[in-house]
Amino acid sequence: MKTYKAKIYGLVFLILLLTSPRIFAYWEGSIFPQLPNEQNLEITIGRWLRFDSSDPNSPPVVHFDANNPPATKIEEGSIIIYKDSNGEVTIYKALVDIDPNHEDFDPGTPNLQWTQPMTYSENTAGYRNFHHYRRGDYVIYNGELYQYINFVNHNPNTVSEKSPDYPDWWSKVQPPEGISTDDLWYRHIVYGKGDIVYFKGKWFEALLPGRSGIEPNPQVNTRIWKRVS
Repeated sequence: MKTYKAKIYGLVFLILLLTSPRIFAYWEGSIFPQLPNEQNLEITIGRWLRFDSSDPNSPPVVHFDANNPPATKIEEGSIIIYKDSNGEVTIYKALVDIDPNHEDFDPGTPNLQWTQPMTYSENTAGYRNFHHYRRGDYVIYNGELYQYINFVNHNPNTVSEKSPDYPDWWSKVQPPEGISTDDLWYRHIVYGKGDIVYFKGKWFEALLPGRSGIEPNPQVNTRIWKRVS
C-alpha cells in the first residue's frame, strides 16, 4: 500500500511540475536515428527536453506552427518546437536573430544560398546537409556511425557540403570500446543540464540547459561543461 501511494504522489508531483507556467517540458522522439545495437539490442526512443523560464540560463522556447508562424522576432539561441504543415514536430535551435519577414524564417526550408548564414540547426545526431561539421565530428547516416575526417570544414551550400557517401570526407567507424553510440557528443544535439557525454576520451557533464554546438573543452567552456571522469 505504501509503495502504491508513493507512486501516486510521485505521479501527481510530476504532473504539477510539468504543468507549471514556468516549466516547459517536451518529449522528443529519438535524436539518434540508428539501428539496434548489435550487442544489447537497445534503441534510444526519446528523452525529455525541460526548460525552466525562471532560470536565467534557460533559452527561450518558441512554438512554431508552419501553418501559423510566429509574428515576432526569434532570438539567437532560442529552442524552436517546429510543427510542419503535416503536423510532424522537429526541434531546432536558432543560430541568429531572425525576423518574420526574413526569407529563411521557416526552419523547415533551410537556406540554399552560400552567401547567407544558416539560420537554424536541427536537434539530431543524424547527418544534415545544412549543418556545419568539423574534423572529428560524429553523425548517424543510414543507421551507421560516421566521423568527419577532412581538414576542410563541412559548410552548407559550398563544395565542401559532402555527405558520408564521400569516403574522402567521412569515415564509417565504431564507437570507442565500451562506449555506446548514444554516449558520444554530437555537434548539433541540444543538451540539457546534467546530460553526460563522451568526448575525446573523457566524460563531461553539461552545466547549462539548451546548448548545442559547444565542444566540451574544460579549458575554454568552463561555464558550459565540466569534466566528470
